[in-house]
Amino acid sequence: MIRDKEAERIAAQLLEDAPELAQLLPGADIYSAGDVTYFGLGIHQFDWSERRALTFEPQRRFEPLRLGVPFYSAGFLVMSLQIAGEELLANGLGMPVELLSELSQFPQIHFGEIGPERPFMLDLQAPAKPRFGLLMRFWRWLTRKPEPQPPVFTGAMYGVFPR
Repeated sequence: MIRDKEAERIAAQLLEDAPELAQLLPGADIYSAGDVTYFGLGIHQFDWSERRALTFEPQRRFEPLRLGVPFYSAGFLVMSLQIAGEELLANGLGMPVELLSELSQFPQIHFGEIGPERPFMLDLQAPAKPRFGLLMRFWRWLTRKPEPQPPVFTGAMYGVFPR
């Protein structure tokens, strides 16, 4: 295992032998492991079929790398995704939030930078209330199953604080 001081010595020797390598090495302004963080989206209770725009504004500049939504927020449609008023979706027909879930294999959207002057807006359409036929309602009454609860949306963004 290489110790930090030994790694620094080797890096310094490489830069001394080949100064042009300094352009290839990432600096603190590009990436720092201490800058990796999460930006939580909170918990939002919706009524059935409600459409609502949620706006998020971090306290400092933040560059999201991935937006994650847990599986229990399934059923929502993302109608609009904006950063500083710029739409990131190609149309307004709605995108299933499952494409952003932690289980999704779909590629993520490049979000760009958000911050105090560049808010992030997510316009969501909640799922419709499940409709049960007479037999199903009787079965739910017989088994004492509770009524379905209104949907809840939550999530988080993973990313970096640029310097």
